[in-house]
Amino acid sequence: MNSGLPYPPLEVVRLDDTTAVVHGASGSTGVILCNDWGYEGLCAHRTLGVLADGLAADGYPSLRFDYPGLGNSSADAVDVQCLAEHEKIIFSAANSLANSRGVENLILIGIGYGALLAAKIAQQLPLPLAASVLFAPPANGRGYLRELQLRASMIAEVTRVKPDTQKGASLNVAGLSMADSLATEIKNLKLSPTSIPSDVPVFIFPRPGRVKETEIAEDFMSRETQSETSIFMGYDALMTDPTAAVTPDEEIQKARSWIKSVAPPSTTPQTTCSEPDCVLENPSFSETTVIFGPENNLVGTWCCPKGPQKGVPILFLSAGGTPRAGWARNTTDGARWLAAAGVPSFRIDCADIGDSRPARNGPEIVHYNVSQLADLTAALDHLATKSIKSVVTAGTCSGAYLALRGAIADERIADVVAVNLQRFLWDPRDDVANALKFDHTSTSDYGRKFFSPEKLLKLLSGRVAVLPLAKFLGKRLLKKAEYATAPFTFGLSPYSRIFAQVHRELDQLVKRGVGIELLFSVGDPGLTHVHNMLGKSMERSEHYPTMQITMIENADHNLTSHKSQQIYLETLANTSKRGYRQDS
Repeated sequence: MNSGLPYPPLEVVRLDDTTAVVHGASGSTGVILCNDWGYEGLCAHRTLGVLADGLAADGYPSLRFDYPGLGNSSADAVDVQCLAEHEKIIFSAANSLANSRGVENLILIGIGYGALLAAKIAQQLPLPLAASVLFAPPANGRGYLRELQLRASMIAEVTRVKPDTQKGASLNVAGLSMADSLATEIKNLKLSPTSIPSDVPVFIFPRPGRVKETEIAEDFMSRETQSETSIFMGYDALMTDPTAAVTPDEEIQKARSWIKSVAPPSTTPQTTCSEPDCVLENPSFSETTVIFGPENNLVGTWCCPKGPQKGVPILFLSAGGTPRAGWARNTTDGARWLAAAGVPSFRIDCADIGDSRPARNGPEIVHYNVSQLADLTAALDHLATKSIKSVVTAGTCSGAYLALRGAIADERIADVVAVNLQRFLWDPRDDVANALKFDHTSTSDYGRKFFSPEKLLKLLSGRVAVLPLAKFLGKRLLKKAEYATAPFTFGLSPYSRIFAQVHRELDQLVKRGVGIELLFSVGDPGLTHVHNMLGKSMERSEHYPTMQITMIENADHNLTSHKSQQIYLETLANTSKRGYRQDS
């Protein structure tokens, strides 16, 4: 995404009991984007935002939404029992665009599950359908569910954590459960050219090597002269994981150009949405999703208790490329659990993550970049308008890094709760892209993979970037000696200077009385860097009386399991309430 472009403004709206983001524009043809479900939806989230921004710049007001049970919606995933609950949101989105912006025609865009759903309801929309774009549409629901099962097994193998499958659900993918009744309805779905009105042009992007998807795309081509198809070459790179996902720029540009050719945007000025923010409520919490920041490019959700406040607010920070709802929706669920305990929170998408747009002229890779401190400052400034003077910062992985660096930079941060912190301070010699790709696995693990027949085959076939990986491992081995000698070389080596700076900063936090709660999954790769700073047995942590280190057994990097997540939440609640008593 070109962050220097003057995109139309973002707005947030409520659709029934879920949230939506409208990428503003003036035009009589509106766009509704239907994301994939669960893990794939996390991976595709940013890409749909990039596409929506581009379409808004082209003159199409574009709306993205959270499905009931996912993202920032009110329901739990397992409580969504039928397709009708997801379909209802698309109808609500159409009515919202019609009522608030005067939209007269619609374009439906879907990816994966969203493509199946878009095709299913295409003939039931309250407004005429001008065109449709289907990315990676499964040929049928049965095959789609089979792929979800495979994805669930792969993620469980990588994380080494057995899924917490909830009652009434036999499918759990990366911590998200799908109700059996919903899965049964999805199983019966089939993609067919007869699903969409015969006079509506369709652009289908089948995945490489998917014969049935390609055949269906050709059937669509034969029924309408303006319909097109193109292989979705960027699919695999998009679905790597939420942080490493590569935006398929070529496919996005093809879709935008085709839409402008078959359904040109109108130039007639339309009305704009009058809703300033989006409010969801239940008996224990009230949530308001807002646009904030100097450039109005950031999106965050303030969750406050319905009862008495009993703690300092928690400021949740983005982990990697995962949207503010969190991995397995644990940040949304955690914020509401905290609200029931009397603790308010503000969960934000940092720039170029989740629903937030990039900062103008921002960095290509935002993770671990000093620019994220500006997002943190913007969040604190927004909270100051609510007369909030101090917060507890919290996050996982890169969010943990920002939580700690923010506390060093801004005295409005009273305490820090950091999960699986990967660095105390980023070494400018380290390549962020390579670290994000390779650094969640130990050197010994990579060695074993090199001698695995399956991995060797991937290397020989060119599916693994051998040279970057070899360079990365070589530098890692050379730095081990530098890490080991850092406490004794007194600034003579680059890492020894980093070592000295980190300990000066920790001293400053202790003098300010800032609590530093470090939570680690046993065996997390980030512990290597923490040991470099604090010692193999964390013995140097004894110099910092406000620091507490907790090791979590049987937990993965993202704290997917309910048990590990509960340890995190209880730590947050205790830290928040401790600070609240001190402020009082």
